[in-house]
Amino acid sequence: MRNLICIIISFLFLGSLHGQSKSISNEQWITIVDYANAVVTKAYLESVPLNQKDSSYYFKNLKGRLNVSSINSPLPFDSLEIYLENQFTKTLEKVSLKINDIKSGEKDLDTLFNSIKLILSDVKEEQLINSESLLKLRKDIDYYINLKVEEKSSVTNLTSKSEVIPDRGESILNLTNASIVFLLTLLIVFIFRSINKGNNIRRLEASIEKKRKELAEKRFKIPELNNKINRLSKENKKLKDELSKVQSSPIQNFNSSSSSSSSSSSSSSSSFSSENKAENTRVWNAPVSEPVLISFYSGKPNPNRVFVNTTKEVFDQETVFKFTYIDSTKTSAEFEVVLVSDFMKRQIINSPDDFLYRVCNNANSNQDFQRTIITERKGIARFVNGEWVVSESDKALIKFQ
Repeated sequence: MRNLICIIISFLFLGSLHGQSKSISNEQWITIVDYANAVVTKAYLESVPLNQKDSSYYFKNLKGRLNVSSINSPLPFDSLEIYLENQFTKTLEKVSLKINDIKSGEKDLDTLFNSIKLILSDVKEEQLINSESLLKLRKDIDYYINLKVEEKSSVTNLTSKSEVIPDRGESILNLTNASIVFLLTLLIVFIFRSINKGNNIRRLEASIEKKRKELAEKRFKIPELNNKINRLSKENKKLKDELSKVQSSPIQNFNSSSSSSSSSSSSSSSSFSSENKAENTRVWNAPVSEPVLISFYSGKPNPNRVFVNTTKEVFDQETVFKFTYIDSTKTSAEFEVVLVSDFMKRQIINSPDDFLYRVCNNANSNQDFQRTIITERKGIARFVNGEWVVSESDKALIKFQ
């Protein structure tokens, strides 16, 4: 009873917190941090003075990508890191890498923005903390979280700009209804458990009574079994006496000869049996061949068209290509594009230069992407010095659809 009361109190407490907190999945958290990283990096680069070379590089290679980055399709950190390494290493070390490290921390928006404030304070750019770009960033993220919660709750009659604020009376009423349903469910569960417990007790009592009857019957049979044992002992003793008389008779030599012949026959049979046993043992101890691996997987290649890390299994947040061996030496393999998850699909479409174009030729633009990517001609990778390498002539041909 005490445990039941504790469960009810815990449920009511958790119910009171319902609606005050919004859980954020790992995929959503990565999207939020990548978008925040792109916004803060852009604001920082545009607030600090740049020389002519840095400014030219920023406007030519980076600004356009930062401008198209959005909360629904942010610029991945891998791509941002590549662009910053070429010209803005200090910005990468002091700002972007530190923001990316927030991914491994607590999934909380207040923690995210407090960390961003500390990072901007460290680089002496406190004026950006209350800037228009960071205020817009907070609004975009709040809207993104609310939209995900609305989609999860199947609320389809709300416009994208309306903000849902439930009435306190409705919240309490819903919480009360949920509590009543929960209590009724607990009551039904306890009733069924009590009924099942009573049935189990009755079955156990019936089983014990049956065992008692069987034991009583066996006790009645014990004297009868003892009599049979005594009778068999007497017959055994009688047979031993008769055997002794037969062994002392004149036909002992004949018995000895027969015994020798039987011994020889038994020896040959034993030898044959031993050989068969050894042969069977060899068959059972034969090694079992392991299954042959015919395919494997890899993430994106490096800029030298080399697949550094390959795996035997698919990883939802890493796998991009599937390989199939095409020769018995396992030094050549065909590869094709595989879309293993929505997360990787967004990563690939947002950064085809990093994920695809290093080892693939494209039949059309990634702007034509609607649903999938097909491999019209598989590429070929060759195993050289412990790594899978793709030459320029062996690239795959892909098409966005």
